[in-house]
Amino acid sequence: MMNSSEACSIAKSLISHSGIIAVHAVMILIAIIGSSMMIGLLSAIATYRVLQINLRMLLCSLSAVITVRSISTLGRSAFFLSLSGQTDCAQVVWLLWRCQSFANIISGPGFVTGYAFFALALERILALVLGNKYEDSTIPIVGAAVTAVVWLEYAYIVGVEWAALIVNDTARVSEGYLPYCTSVSHHGVSVTTRLVIPCAVTYYTIYIMTLIGAFIASSISSKGNLLLGTIIKELCSMGFNCYSIIFPLIMWKREPGLRFSLRKQPVDLHEPPVAAHFDVVTSMWECALPPGSRSTRQTQDKLRRKPRPLSPPSLPSNEGRESSVDVCVPPGRGKRHSAEI
Repeated sequence: MMNSSEACSIAKSLISHSGIIAVHAVMILIAIIGSSMMIGLLSAIATYRVLQINLRMLLCSLSAVITVRSISTLGRSAFFLSLSGQTDCAQVVWLLWRCQSFANIISGPGFVTGYAFFALALERILALVLGNKYEDSTIPIVGAAVTAVVWLEYAYIVGVEWAALIVNDTARVSEGYLPYCTSVSHHGVSVTTRLVIPCAVTYYTIYIMTLIGAFIASSISSKGNLLLGTIIKELCSMGFNCYSIIFPLIMWKREPGLRFSLRKQPVDLHEPPVAAHFDVVTSMWECALPPGSRSTRQTQDKLRRKPRPLSPPSLPSNEGRESSVDVCVPPGRGKRHSAEI
């Protein structure tokens, strides 16, 4: 075990290295940009009611976790830069030990973000099962309950690490695991579910890359190259701060109602019925069958009994003009039907 002078020498050589200073300077810049964007997105989600109330609450929780992570990393990098001017060896070693406990608190939102996406997946599955009855609900019971459960993990981490700081117990560290959730359904996926999926996929991609990078950094450090291992570790941590920029960009791109530049109005997130479209496609497919077949006769009977309008009721009418859409009927079996739009 190294003595305090050796520990101080190694610590000072690391924190004063130009590569470490450059990495933390870039980290601070990314954290400032990401925190600002996340705060803007969080205020937009909370203020503009363009999403279902439970989904809005869970997205606020997710945004808050990412914001806490970004702000915490900003403070950690600023702390490292402030250490570069320290001359007292004992003070440097003691501050670095305390920084380790704070680092465990900072890494906590990484796990909590996984729980938040897991909660979003469960909430979207519930919305898929219950349908419009759930989407029209204005009671945030699900969102409030799930949000409380998501933040319990981080509250536990903070409590453990603060207790370690108070009693100077270096053996107490935070532990966590990576949850994983996937859902496959043959039903239609709603707009809001498609809003969450790319955010979750991007996050887990960054998370897996961060784990791989941390393993590489640990292996390099254990072989004696502590400087290179430290730089790789900090570059891996930069991925979470980059996500604080990527997440708002995805949300603003896929949901225009959350953009500050647009007029905020409540929008209907329910998708139009797709059954009529499938009926049209089925009819066109059956028309391609040979004349006289059973499927062709059934299609003709349906068209004779009850012609189906091809235009959804939500489309605006074209005043002063008419247009027609031809419906396929096998040759020799009658005239072509037309439906006015």
